[in-house]
Amino acid sequence: MSSEARQTALYEALKDELSGATALRDVLEREAEVLTSLRVDELDVVVEAKQAAVATLQSLADRRNAAVGALGFQNDATGVVAFMRQGGPTPALQEVWRQLETEIAACSELNRHNEMLNRGGQRRIQQLMRLLRGESAEPLTYEQLARSPVVGS
Repeated sequence: MSSEARQTALYEALKDELSGATALRDVLEREAEVLTSLRVDELDVVVEAKQAAVATLQSLADRRNAAVGALGFQNDATGVVAFMRQGGPTPALQEVWRQLETEIAACSELNRHNEMLNRGGQRRIQQLMRLLRGESAEPLTYEQLARSPVVGS
């Protein structure tokens, strides 16, 4: 296979991976919507979609890694970076890689945001459970825990 054909294979792999990352971002945006509106009944469906999107993205990354490996570089993201720095890739290949990096960064940020929303929702549920049990809605302080008959004895 010629170098040009290998670069074309890498370009196609990166384009497909970019589509996969965009699909993951869409799922993460939906997850944020579900978490923000506390639509807990939809969360299982979103989590399944997120897991499927991540699995697809991993498979596409494996394909990309194989393509960059066929060009003689390390078969991972550092190999792609090294390939981009060596000056041989076409402008279109460089652009799709830049777009992919941007999309992956957006996915990472959205995922962090969703984790914070999830933790906040869990705290609200814990507060509601304490209220339902007739306890204070606020978590106990270390001092209160120390004076507790169960912990302090």
